[in-house]
Amino acid sequence: MMGSFCRECGKQLPENAVVCPSCGTMVDGTRQRNQEGTRESKSTNSWLKIWVVVATLLVLGGAGYFVYDYVTSQQNSNETTPVTKPEAETPEVKEVAEDEEEPKEEPKAPTAPKPTNIVNDYKKKLANVSVKGSSGAFSIDSWEIEHDKVNGTLYISADRLGTPVANRFFTLYDKGEMSALKAWGKDVYRVSNELATRVNASLYISVGTECLGVYPYSMNSSVLVDYSGSCGYSIPILIGESKDNLVLFDEEYVYYDDSSSSAPPVSYSEYVITDSDRRELSVSEVAGLSKHELYIARNEIYARYGYVFETDYLQNYFNAKSWYYPASSNNIKLSKTEEYNVALLKKEEGRR
Repeated sequence: MMGSFCRECGKQLPENAVVCPSCGTMVDGTRQRNQEGTRESKSTNSWLKIWVVVATLLVLGGAGYFVYDYVTSQQNSNETTPVTKPEAETPEVKEVAEDEEEPKEEPKAPTAPKPTNIVNDYKKKLANVSVKGSSGAFSIDSWEIEHDKVNGTLYISADRLGTPVANRFFTLYDKGEMSALKAWGKDVYRVSNELATRVNASLYISVGTECLGVYPYSMNSSVLVDYSGSCGYSIPILIGESKDNLVLFDEEYVYYDDSSSSAPPVSYSEYVITDSDRRELSVSEVAGLSKHELYIARNEIYARYGYVFETDYLQNYFNAKSWYYPASSNNIKLSKTEEYNVALLKKEEGRR
């Protein structure tokens, strides 16, 4: 019996063979069909992969194109769109008529120094004024300056000298070194008058002690008693309002020589007008007083009652008087004579 042949390769198959030994095909055709199916499956998968790759490339290419187009359009927009800058404002030019001159800027007036600064400056100047005696030089650093604008007077004072400074003044007085004291008094007046001129005011200078236990040993006892009180001695060292009446220790004029007969007499009274509380003053009588004397005479009428003054200068002035004792209240009543004298003095004071 003739054997069978392989359908795939055509070679004779051994008897009872299940698989072709030459090509491996199943005798019944199963192998062949599987290989064909496998070849068809592989072919289909290959084409699918190719289409996926192509589709992916197309998507990426399209996306890249749109991104490139967007970026390019933005760059072109920035390059072609000009940046608008604000226009500079043109200053307004005022037209000036032919016959009219252009206005010129007026120079600014210099700033006037503040009154406080002026006062401090002159306090320093006064503190630099030295008394130059045989025992050395010294000065006063406790100056006070008060400008009373009501009566137009500038008060420059150092009425609360301490014991050390007061003793140095008293030593010069006891030694008779009046020339050194006069030179100092002239310097004080020069600086003080300079300030009074600047503020357009009359001047009053007062330097002394208040209630100290020391005094000049060579001072006349009849004079010294006027300056004594329950608290001690209040000695006037330099008093005056002008060159004509600037006095040292209430007895020697600063601007007059010792031998001069033209020096006005010095009053040792503690009152400007001793009896202004008992009689009516005359117009001619008050006309002979200086503006400062009018001011003091008017207020000493109140001071007799112990009136406590708001102005430091007046309070210090009357504190130095032996007859003055501050009252507990300013509720006082003047007599008709005193009221008349106050009005008369104030009227004459206002005329100056």
